[in-house]
Amino acid sequence: MTEIITTPRLRQSEEIIRAANDQFGQHFSEWALTIGTELRAAQEELAEHKAGFEKWCKERFEWSTPRVYQILNAAQTVLLTSTIVEVAPSNEAQCRELAKVPEEHVAEVWRQVVMASEKTEKPITAARIKKHIEKQTEETKAAEDEEKPETPAKTVKPDKPADDELADEDPEKPPGCSESSAGFESTASIVMDALEQPVPPEYRNAHQLSITLMSVGRELDKYRKQAKELKEQPGGEWLNLQQIDEHVRALKGYFQDARYYTLCHRCDGKGGEECKTCHGRGFLPDYKKNQI
Repeated sequence: MTEIITTPRLRQSEEIIRAANDQFGQHFSEWALTIGTELRAAQEELAEHKAGFEKWCKERFEWSTPRVYQILNAAQTVLLTSTIVEVAPSNEAQCRELAKVPEEHVAEVWRQVVMASEKTEKPITAARIKKHIEKQTEETKAAEDEEKPETPAKTVKPDKPADDELADEDPEKPPGCSESSAGFESTASIVMDALEQPVPPEYRNAHQLSITLMSVGRELDKYRKQAKELKEQPGGEWLNLQQIDEHVRALKGYFQDARYYTLCHRCDGKGGEECKTCHGRGFLPDYKKNQI
């Protein structure tokens, strides 16, 4: 049997993964992100040594190759969704449904699912995520069908060879693209803001930046956790956890409160220096939502 390579970095990843399995069993999102991060690190480390990543996972954790990539996909989905709303997926079944949509649309779909759950007071389940995606796809396809002009019936030439009478395919449609995935692509392009209002194309970039602002805010939370850990170590006795917590929360708020909320109701998104509500920006940030 070929000996499995080991390095200090691999040993560290193995220890973190085992600890995560023991400590974060009831916190799926944290568990997935922790293990996913370490699996990626191990994968890179083993690639540098030209050693088998799947073999390492099997030897160390008795994980099959499909299982390893299930975890990696779940971690990526949690990462994508955690930057837009406070609620994160709570199990792998939810992540599997979200992974069926294009990666660039995962965060927006999840935001819509979370908002629907809050409105209906029904829990988020994999089945409801699937139904939400299917409903969007159907609605978009129906809207597209209504907008299509009527196509005159084709005249079949009697002298045309039978082989040329095959059903026409859309030349713009990529191979292997199903009707459902094509329909969802169009649905996901209809970006909604926090008030379920469409975001105009000219403000898509501003709305997209919301994801980054939320991500930065979440990154700051790590410092609060790190401060608590350092406080317990020799030399960290003088750390003032209350002040650190207050300042980090405030700094996090500065980032997240600035994210796109909705179009300015005063100027209808037109902007201009004359609008004192949005100061010419055309949209309002999250911290002004109570003024609407």
